[in-house]
Amino acid sequence: MNRKQALIVQGGYEGHKPREISEIVAKVLREEHFDVEISDSLDVFLDTNKLKQTDLIVPLWTAGVITKEQLHTIY
Repeated sequence: MNRKQALIVQGGYEGHKPREISEIVAKVLREEHFDVEISDSLDVFLDTNKLKQTDLIVPLWTAGVITKEQLHTIY
């Protein structure tokens, strides 16, 4: 069985508890047979090879700033 790849990008405003929420989401995804990677940097969006191999991106980031380069790689 080929497992799907999920990427959770967590961070930003700590009041929204991105790390705690990421762990909850990661647990659910693993139960659904995803391999899960958690990144605490928006720079992960600069890695085009990683993005091409990722089936699902879960952004759990609030009140942050994304650079033009990070955004351009996504789109």
